Amino acid sequence: PQLEALLQIKSAVDKANYLNRWTRESGEKNGYCSWKGIKCDDRHMVTSLKLNDETIGAGLQGTLPPASVFAGLINLEVLCISEQSGVKGTLPSDWSHMELLWDIEVGGNSITGTMPAAWGSLLRLQILDLGSNMLTGQIPSTYKASHRT
Repeated sequence: PQLEALLQIKSAVDKANYLNRWTRESGEKNGYCSWKGIKCDDRHMVTSLKLNDETIGAGLQGTLPPASVFAGLINLEVLCISEQSGVKGTLPSDWSHMELLWDIEVGGNSITGTMPAAWGSLLRLQILDLGSNMLTGQIPSTYKASHRT
């Protein structure tokens, strides 16, 4: 399920095939753990997905996928798809279902719309980077209430 999830994420954010080494063949037998931007624990479970200009460069084009695409990544704690001006669309409200996330970084993309109120239920969230996008509106009160400092 993890390899399938990663290939679906690639399909969503990489319309230009920038991540051309992310293939079914290279990902078999936990090979995805050696892909740039992926961190796995000692049981080969993906815990971190960092697709930013430091780990892979800035060449992604696509949209942020819904939470259902990440379903196979049951131990995902860090989700970073940032500094990718070719990544457009809106912030998926159903990412609120990914309860283990403590770090979401989607800054430096071309994201529009507002911050989903549903993200207020991400109680483990410690790092949230939405900067340098084209977002509008206020931080939802649901988020403010659940993330007091």
